[in-house]
Amino acid sequence: MNLFTALFTLVFVPIFLVSCAEPGDLLDLKKPKVKQERQKVGNVKLVFKPMLDVLFVVDDSGSMDNHQKRLAKNVSLLTKGIFANQLLDLHLGVLATTGSTRGGSGVLQGVPRFITKTTPLREARLASNIQLGTSGDFIETVFAPVHNFFTPDRLTGPNQGFYREEAYLALVFITDAVDQSDISAVALYEELLQLKNNDSSKLIGYGVFVPSGDRSCQRDDSSKEPQKIERFMDLISEGQGNNTFSLCAEDYGEKLAALGDDLARRIGMF
Repeated sequence: MNLFTALFTLVFVPIFLVSCAEPGDLLDLKKPKVKQERQKVGNVKLVFKPMLDVLFVVDDSGSMDNHQKRLAKNVSLLTKGIFANQLLDLHLGVLATTGSTRGGSGVLQGVPRFITKTTPLREARLASNIQLGTSGDFIETVFAPVHNFFTPDRLTGPNQGFYREEAYLALVFITDAVDQSDISAVALYEELLQLKNNDSSKLIGYGVFVPSGDRSCQRDDSSKEPQKIERFMDLISEGQGNNTFSLCAEDYGEKLAALGDDLARRIGMF
């Protein structure tokens, strides 16, 4: 083969083959690359501005003094991993289990009403807000304050600015009692699911209480077991479990830290 023939083969033959190809064949070669690139861009957008609303529902009855102090002392272990993510748009609020607190059932407690990433002394403020005191009445419930929180008069009134429809919603129940409301676990879960447009991945729940059958930790009323709370925790975890631990756990701080790590994983921060 002489030099002219070789050049002709290298230059003109590929051009001829391309010109004879069907237009659709060329587009099909590019489609996978374009689609993959868009998918990557989409994923980045989903992770770029994660939003999380966390409601701590804290028992403020007479038997909770030591438990509140213990939670306040260790709560920084829970929030450490969350605060570390500079991209996270975070709201942290506290509700009381009884209706005798300031503003009534379902109203955010403490000053400021909720904590954000820019709140000065945020860990100390959250710890202070969690210590609600023990002057609450004898009717204790973790379901009613959550339900009442989302009523229109609360969302547009004392709780205004906290809840965001597009954000993940995490509930953390801390109590030594059972739920005494007339709201069922299924009813509360379905109500929250509707708020999130039936996207169950946007709902996260954790329970710190005295589990059924646990005789090593004193419950406010030892004759009753927290079956409603346990049922709700099962629903919100979609049967996966591992989202509760004992109020009297010896490794309480470690479990709070693990809770925070799990929360970070669930919202796709890492």
